[in-house]
Amino acid sequence: MLDFDRVARDPAAPGQLRPAYDAGDHLHLNLAGYRELRSSVPFGLFATADAPPRG
Repeated sequence: MLDFDRVARDPAAPGQLRPAYDAGDHLHLNLAGYRELRSSVPFGLFATADAPPRG
């Protein structure tokens, strides 16, 4: 299961984005936030039956 909310949410203020990922409007992620979401996705999730999983 992918939980992007858990990745982006500020643990100290659960109703807000982590300050490091906030684009400035308190609603959208900045580039660092999108990179963190990307890094939270396991590569094996997209493996096909005819290709071995990566990494």
